[in-house]
Amino acid sequence: MKKDQVLVQFDFDENYATVVDLICFNLGIDSGKYFRNNADAEKYLMIMSREKNYPDIALISSYLGKGSQDGRNLAEKLRQISPNTKIIAYTADDEADWGDYLAIKSSDGQEHSLIAILSKLTGKEFNFDNSKLKTASSD
Repeated sequence: MKKDQVLVQFDFDENYATVVDLICFNLGIDSGKYFRNNADAEKYLMIMSREKNYPDIALISSYLGKGSQDGRNLAEKLRQISPNTKIIAYTADDEADWGDYLAIKSSDGQEHSLIAILSKLTGKEFNFDNSKLKTASSD
């Protein structure tokens, strides 16, 4: 039996992190850890490398507090440590070419929708009904 897939987020903007958490919840994905800046991301990469505990999916924003190349630089380091981790470039730049997949923030297009990409990677369908508990009256 395949273990549940784990996603790790690297994003400066907590609002996007909250949206990703909700998407993960409705897909039944463990949203794992969240890092909002370069310093925390670097510490996590060192720990991950030492413990050999790699995420299945990494969602990396372009900007992590220093500049527009933060995401690209982090993705390159992560690939060296964990080449099997699928990297989603989560950005407003539709020309980003440093991830295995490109999810455009605020995208209306299905091709670059984070939900579509995560569904493809995990094989799970997005559940628009986020109420996990059903009552006898709702059956």
